[in-house]
Amino acid sequence: MLKQGIYIKPPTLSLPDKVNFVKRQHLGLMGDVRPLTSIEITHLIKNVETNTIGKELITGFAHS
Repeated sequence: MLKQGIYIKPPTLSLPDKVNFVKRQHLGLMGDVRPLTSIEITHLIKNVETNTIGKELITGFAHS
């Protein structure tokens, strides 16, 4: 599936060398934008997978 481009591997995260604590929350409209955390990235990946499964399920029901 990887060779055909059907399945795309989720991103891998490297372990950080040191811990960085969030000092202030930014909304992204003003100031610097903070990077995503690994939990946020995981949630985004799972949401994409869930949406893909839902789309395929609806497509399958539309063909019957």
